[in-house]
Amino acid sequence: MSRTRPTLTRAARGAAALLLAASLAGCGALGSSVAKKDETSPAAPTSTSSEGSAEPSEGASSDPSDTSSATPGDTSSASPTDDESAPAAQGEEQPAGSVDSPATWLANTPYVPLKGIEGVTVDVLQGGPSGDGTFTLSFTFEHPNASQSCVDAVAKLNEFEVPIQGMAIAKYEGDFEALDETEGAATVQSAAVVTKEDLNLGDAYNDVISECANTPGEPKSVVEKLPGHDGIHARLGSADLLIVCKSHGNRHVWMILANVEPEQAKTYIDAQIDLFDRTVTNAA
Repeated sequence: MSRTRPTLTRAARGAAALLLAASLAGCGALGSSVAKKDETSPAAPTSTSSEGSAEPSEGASSDPSDTSSATPGDTSSASPTDDESAPAAQGEEQPAGSVDSPATWLANTPYVPLKGIEGVTVDVLQGGPSGDGTFTLSFTFEHPNASQSCVDAVAKLNEFEVPIQGMAIAKYEGDFEALDETEGAATVQSAAVVTKEDLNLGDAYNDVISECANTPGEPKSVVEKLPGHDGIHARLGSADLLIVCKSHGNRHVWMILANVEPEQAKTYIDAQIDLFDRTVTNAA
């Protein structure tokens, strides 16, 4: 089984913003991010960059010795042992989690079906019904021939912001199979979100899909709805981005995969959606 090391820090617990981002094609012309902002927290904010890093700002504690037991609001790291580095522990299914614990909705070692998986870090930024923050989506599609309606649709998506009760984020570490090695390392991240009201996250991408789908000229581009799942597949030149989500009432799982080999991406997405269904959809 995987080793879990609780490392609750004040910076993670009271972060004002956390960014998950994929900056592709070396220029950020195609990308997406999700941010959770806690505007009422007394803790120091984190600073984020366009490259997707999140570092505690001055005054925020990042001391790994500031630890606590695993409770809502903790940061835990899970890494496979030497004999658990194979994907999904030879195909074993991850047990269903708890419908009231977003961190357990996310694929974790040793069950993550990604070749080259080395470890998973799960951050629980805020938990419980008293949570106060927002969930924000952003999307970048910088094509020289993008229509005004496409530009407007992207701008509308970037205004998406909803209050949340809690959120957990998983970052997957490893040497994953890349779709195009010239685009750099393949990256995978996911989020489990509890919003204050029921909604379907996938609806937020509909206008971008319909207005940006047929952008002509170079670089060649693809903007399309994912087959079988809510979300969006975007490609600009050789840069490739998958955003996948599923909602059940006010509970949601959201994934972003950049430059991941298609079969590996499908295997991971299907496993993550299945875990969410068994934990949330079928239990709620």
